[in-house]
Amino acid sequence: MALPNPHGPEKKLMPLFLEGEAREAEIARAASLPKVYMASMETSDILMLGMGAFTPLKGFMNKADWQGCVFDFKLADGTMWPMPVTLSISAAELEASGVKEGSDVALIDRESGELYATMDIEEIYQIDKMAQAKEVFKTDDAEGHPGVEKTFKQGEFNLGGPVKALNEGKYLEIYPEYYMYPAQTRALFASKGWSRVVALPDPQPDAPLPRVPGQVRPGKRSR
Repeated sequence: MALPNPHGPEKKLMPLFLEGEAREAEIARAASLPKVYMASMETSDILMLGMGAFTPLKGFMNKADWQGCVFDFKLADGTMWPMPVTLSISAAELEASGVKEGSDVALIDRESGELYATMDIEEIYQIDKMAQAKEVFKTDDAEGHPGVEKTFKQGEFNLGGPVKALNEGKYLEIYPEYYMYPAQTRALFASKGWSRVVALPDPQPDAPLPRVPGQVRPGKRSR
């Protein structure tokens, strides 16, 4: 029995990393673009988008996709998607950058100062953070839930649009045995004859793993 197709209507992996001359040309172009700075989670999202782990997303969500995801577990086109993948910016940074809908920007990791991607800003919008916290995490307790805390710390505006991923940091260097693209893991699973694979997102990596994976409770999300 074969593995299921990759997620999404096109049923194929959609990695967004540029390679070769196209990558070098985009890096050169990014030098002249306005800069938008990303938090660590947003930088991680670029890696997931780049390698195709967030297939079929083509970038950070616009408002229709955000709304469908948060309230209905699906994107605007009906594709099931349980967790918002968004890029936020503060009102002060938005004004200072001069970024508008239709702008191309360079996405910079705030901690390292490194370029990770470029983005075509298709939409600038605001969200209801309280609604996102309660719908996605089922609580508004910022002290007790790191996801809620990160939600409330996001900027006042979200930027939506497609990205071109350019950098994946040093993860391959640090974790050479474990850092794999979805295409590589699918090939590995197929070589072992596996048709069913369970992924366990663990918010407590030091906790012992459960003996038997249980069914996810209705409405339960994890990130």
